[in-house]
Amino acid sequence: MTTYQGTAANDQYTCTSLESASLLGNGGNDELWGNTNNDYLNGGEGNDCLYGQGGDDYVCGGWGDDHMSGETGNDSYLVDSINDLVVENLNEGNDTVISYVSYTLGNNLENLRLLDGTATEGNGNSLNNTLEGNNIGNILSAGNGNDLVYGNAGNDTLNGGNGNDELDGGDGNDSLYGENGSDTLIGGFGNDSLVGGKGNDVLLGGSHNDTLSGGQGNDRLNGYATTGLGTTEFDTLTGGRGSDTFILGGSWGVSYLGDGYATITNWQASSDRIEVSGDLDQYSFQSADLSGTSALDMGIYYNNDLVGIVQDSTNVTIEQHFISLA
Repeated sequence: MTTYQGTAANDQYTCTSLESASLLGNGGNDELWGNTNNDYLNGGEGNDCLYGQGGDDYVCGGWGDDHMSGETGNDSYLVDSINDLVVENLNEGNDTVISYVSYTLGNNLENLRLLDGTATEGNGNSLNNTLEGNNIGNILSAGNGNDLVYGNAGNDTLNGGNGNDELDGGDGNDSLYGENGSDTLIGGFGNDSLVGGKGNDVLLGGSHNDTLSGGQGNDRLNGYATTGLGTTEFDTLTGGRGSDTFILGGSWGVSYLGDGYATITNWQASSDRIEVSGDLDQYSFQSADLSGTSALDMGIYYNNDLVGIVQDSTNVTIEQHFISLA
């Protein structure tokens, strides 16, 4: 490996070797050029210009307002200033920005990962992005494209934008918005709010007490934590427009056994269905005011254990509305 160490002055260096290079600018406003191999460039202090050229490069601006360009290859950029500029051209690889500050992906950049620091917001672009938050509460907005968005720890707000996106809140009390497209929303660990928006969405609340709203389209809503804790969950499932499916059981067994149950709102008897597990003969109904509204509700019981409430409607039958996975 070729190694270059700059000085405290303004250095200018171009790597001409045929092997990978490690170029360190140190102080000053430096200009460093890598080669076509996989290079490491670190500007150090000062306002630096760093060019990886070909290869899968790791480019770190260091202190100061830096200009970074990896060119061809799958490059990674470490950003620590809101004035850092990352430049990539079309079809120059799958590139990642790793940022200590809030950041919006520029043109031709695919991935963003926020590090702990002052980074609270991350925004995508028109490409298929992967956005990853840190351990504090983030606002992550994907924009256009079919995106993957991970909130990780903290109370996060995730926005899918256009495209068929997957949003995963991780730990914390998160708010997820699929917006346009057929999206998959995963609340994770915490009391989460999931809104599908337009499209045929899949909403998975995870553990704790979640609120799921499908919006438009034919949606699947499952508030239950299919692994781990789940016996004391109280989830609210709202289908919205379209033919929606509410999940009260699956391959893991019957959901909400124990103290918890799901409340199903905006029930459309003509088009909505309830997916269950177990022997249908073990299910029964009881109409009563279970939700505290003026209209009667329908309680759904499995072996006398309340697992679901259809709010403000008693028009529910096993024959018409239940789908058994037993």
